[in-house]
Formats: sequence, structure tokens, C-alpha cells
Amino acid sequence: MLAGFAGHFLLHDFQSGLLPGLALALWIGSAINHDVKEEKLNMFFPIPYTYPIPVKQVFPKIKKHLREFTHEYGKSFKIHKTNPSQSKEIKADMTWTDTDEVSDPSPNDYGKVRKTTVKRHIRLEIYFTSPDPDSTTVEIHWYPKAEGLNPRACEPVIRKVNEEIQALLGDGTTKYPAKQPWIPPAWLHITTIVCIGLYVLTAIGNYGKVWEPVDELQKQADAKRDEWIGKKRFMEDQIKQWEEFKRTYTPPAPERPRDLSDIFRKPQPPPSGQTNELFNIKKPDNSWLFKKQGGLTR
Repeated sequence: MLAGFAGHFLLHDFQSGLLPGLALALWIGSAINHDVKEEKLNMFFPIPYTYPIPVKQVFPKIKKHLREFTHEYGKSFKIHKTNPSQSKEIKADMTWTDTDEVSDPSPNDYGKVRKTTVKRHIRLEIYFTSPDPDSTTVEIHWYPKAEGLNPRACEPVIRKVNEEIQALLGDGTTKYPAKQPWIPPAWLHITTIVCIGLYVLTAIGNYGKVWEPVDELQKQADAKRDEWIGKKRFMEDQIKQWEEFKRTYTPPAPERPRDLSDIFRKPQPPPSGQTNELFNIKKPDNSWLFKKQGGLTR
């Protein structure tokens, strides 16, 4: 996302933004990797807690709980015997079988897998120390081993046992933080500095390209402004011409109306020998039919 923003909007070149995007991806990936490792470390090696219970009471409680713990068809921990001088530790392990997928590549399908029976093994070590006679510090170590394509197959059992031991002993105190803060490694700082330096050099080399779109936008804005100014001046000139026309225009004198007698006067017959405009008939000079009919009637 940073690569697209920096490359497209700033340098107008997507490839130029790959270096900042790479630096950001490394920072985010390093932080996520730290959280994953911290969670896994806290599960396999939980933070030691000190409980206000003597060790002679804590030791048999946890040992009894491990003997009674079962997983999948009655599988339980096998507790190893310890010497009397080593009575402040418990060592146990559990082995069971499970169905999982394993890689089975073939010439036509290198990603082929098949289901088979695999083994799961967990080794547990618990150490007890007594800061004083009335308190006990419990430190738990897990060493899982899983066959197949699921390396985290043992984690549900480990998480369940940790929660049950904590519920069995109650609330305790510790001097360690619940989570270690993330400290960026030195290689990440060096990589970031190199990426930023290369990005700056690329930006300096593409300085002209950066301002090309800005110049184009400025030209478009200037053209629109000139067009608006031209329209405004045209309207002002039209208004001035109209004002000048109104100021100098003199309307013509009205015509004298004709007498009504001229309108309603009876038309006079045309002179002899001319075409009658009403009937468009020319009086013949010598026509026995015309004389017989009595001539024109007026």
C-alpha cells in the first residue's frame, strides 16, 4: 500500500515506491514474527510463578494431577522416578498416535499427500524452587515432537495442562513481564536506512517527472481561467453596446392613420377598354353574344 501511494501519487512511478513498501513490510513482518515467537515461548516455557504454598504441598499436587490426566483414549503421562536428592523436579512424557497427512510426491503430482498414522511425543519437566519455606516457584518446560505436516499438533495438550496447573495452584506472583517488548533488530534498521536512501536518490532523479503532472494541471487551470475571463469581457462588451444603443436610439415618428372613408369607399369601375380587376374580364368591342346578354352589369 505504501509502495502504491509513494510511487503513484508522489513519483508517478509504481516501481519507485517498492523500496519504501519493502521497508514497511519488513517492519510489520518483524513485529508479527516477534509476537508469534513470544506466544510460542510463553506456551513451551511459561513464566515462572511463585505461589504461597510450601514445596512439600505443591509437589504432590502436580504429580497427582499429571497421573490422572488423560488424552485421547486413555493416554496419560508416564512419570519418571527421581532420586531423593532430585525430589524438587518432575519429569514425564506422553506418546500417542494420530492420523495426519504426510507428503507423498509422485512424478505427476509433487504436492500429493496421503493420510497415515503418525506419532506425537511430549516431554515435560517441572522444577520447584523455594525462595522461603512458605512459598514455591514453579518452572515448566515443554519439549514437543510431532510427525507429519502439522508441527503444532501437540500444542492443544500443552495449553490444556498449563491452564490446569495454574488453576490447581491459584494465583501467583512473578518478577518477569507477561510479554517481552519488541526491539527491532540491527539488520532491520540498516535495511530501512538503505531503502530510504535509495528512495531519496530515486526521487531526486525523477524530480522532473514529479512536476510534469503539476504543470499539466496548472496549464488546464490557466486555460479555464482565460476562457472565463474572455466570456466575462464579451458579456461586458455586449452590455456596453446595449446601453449605448438605448442611449442613442430614437424611435421613428408614427404614421398618420388613414381616413375610414378611404377604407369603406365603393370601388369605381375600371375605365372603358381596361381589364376589370374584379372579374378579370375584358369587355369585347364587338360581340353579338355580349350584346345579347345585355353587357356587363354594374
